[in-house]
Amino acid sequence: MANGKSTHDVSPESVAAVNQLVPMDVSGQMCLDDGKPKTLSVMILDRSGSMAKYGDTPQKCVNDHLTAIKNQPDGREQFVTVITFADNAKIEIPVSPAATVQPLEAYLADGGTLQWRTVHETLKLFCTLHRMNDPKNLKVFVGVISDGDDNLSNKPTYPEEPYPKKTQKWAKIALDLGFELFAYGIGIDGKKLAEDMGFPSDDQHAFTLEASVASVREATTHFTKSTTRVHSGFWKKP
Repeated sequence: MANGKSTHDVSPESVAAVNQLVPMDVSGQMCLDDGKPKTLSVMILDRSGSMAKYGDTPQKCVNDHLTAIKNQPDGREQFVTVITFADNAKIEIPVSPAATVQPLEAYLADGGTLQWRTVHETLKLFCTLHRMNDPKNLKVFVGVISDGDDNLSNKPTYPEEPYPKKTQKWAKIALDLGFELFAYGIGIDGKKLAEDMGFPSDDQHAFTLEASVASVREATTHFTKSTTRVHSGFWKKP
């Protein structure tokens, strides 16, 4: 039970959206209740025009992340997806087994910052997946890396329930389901970034980094290590 809804209380529209992001064969593998620990890494990366000053570093960092999570020494099954946002959200890498995932071929920074809506839709999709399948051995990590404030989510019309309130609502649901949420501010206040989205703002989950190429690497490296570190008793038992 989450947010007053049963495990299977999801709309057909939500199911269709999940199936676009998570291929059905991968969903079945990831949510299989076989007693084996599984991890899903969800990287949400800023692709707005202000990120252009970092050149191809974001693309290289994403691919370093994909390489680093391929083979886990503790034998867990690792899954990964990468989503970017600028004027719109883009699924760069649909949910895939880390062992066979292909590298990110291009990263073009241009446009505005549709941050809150992208995070909201991503959390909503993965919470829906959780409700549909109720996986017993899957741990989900979400990392948002951004260098600017949202400037598009409440446009062109101001919604009845504005952002970031909608984002915060789904962040709470995600936390209740056991997701671990991280926020990395590149040249901006990481704690404010986290609080705006409803993410934890403690020193283990929210980070303020200087506006530099090295900070982009630091953010992605930290998220990789957080996704792959071994936790005793971390996964729910069947």
